[in-house]
Amino acid sequence: MLFEKNEKKAVVKVVNDMMLSDGVIDVQEVVYLSLLKKKFKFDDKFIEESKKLTTSDSVSILKGMPDQKKEWVMKILFEMANVDNDFDANEKILLENIRVLIDYKG
Repeated sequence: MLFEKNEKKAVVKVVNDMMLSDGVIDVQEVVYLSLLKKKFKFDDKFIEESKKLTTSDSVSILKGMPDQKKEWVMKILFEMANVDNDFDANEKILLENIRVLIDYKG
């Protein structure tokens, strides 16, 4: 799936937020992020740029994407939340909040 640069930044921002939401960055989360970096061709500099986006800006960008892209974002976030085999309450809350805020009906 192809993403515009601003869409990719918004996705990377929320993926990073998901990694941080339980207060622990697990090795499996880092490995999963590395796989995403290779698959979607972004680097550490791009991650740092994405962190500059506000949550509001990220949500606005994600909300404007077609449902197919929103579905992919939700899948990636769910996988990131579960990659360490510990679906933390904060991860569940963040996932649900993003789903509602981006108006994803899936």
